[in-house]
Amino acid sequence: MMKKTLLIALLLSQTLFSQEETTKKDRAFSFNHQLFFFLNNHTNFGDNFLSKANEPQFIGFGTQYNFIKYYDFKVGVGYDIMKYKVTDESLAGNISTTNYSNLFLKIQYEYNLTPKWTVEPNISIGRPSIHQKTGQKSYGRFYGTSYSLGTNISYELMDHVAVFGGVNYNYSSFKVTTAKEYMDFFEKSNQIQVALGLIFSVQKKP
Repeated sequence: MMKKTLLIALLLSQTLFSQEETTKKDRAFSFNHQLFFFLNNHTNFGDNFLSKANEPQFIGFGTQYNFIKYYDFKVGVGYDIMKYKVTDESLAGNISTTNYSNLFLKIQYEYNLTPKWTVEPNISIGRPSIHQKTGQKSYGRFYGTSYSLGTNISYELMDHVAVFGGVNYNYSSFKVTTAKEYMDFFEKSNQIQVALGLIFSVQKKP
């Protein structure tokens, strides 16, 4: 009788342990749907065409969609745009506006400071585009690769809705065709980007 009781106890404990491990694995990976809408501002610096020959409008716009969560890491895609006014035609050429846009993939780490406050360090890689125009006349586009490092801090206003602010450093390298002596000036940019917006989440914050 004792042997049967021990055997049943062992089987039950093994079953419970297996269920617990399965639950942990299920919690590790999830489809975590979040939608970000934000306003942004660029501060360019360094010896490059965006910094020396252009001035950003005060406000740009962006959006981001997070769809995967693995433990506290979240993965999403986003797109942001900013319009620049050319301030030095001797450097930028016969162009009046420069439109900057970036399609990016972002990884964030969620760290809850309190039930309401969350900090999310993040990294991203993107495909930026520069479109140069004068009025309706286009002078073409060129593309590149961007690398970004930053952090967001958010505050939950109510279930499923939070306000957030973010700051990040963004480095972009563009593929351009120009004289060799101007290559370094036109092929890169350095930016500090600041964002402020709202987050809409399908899942409630734990």
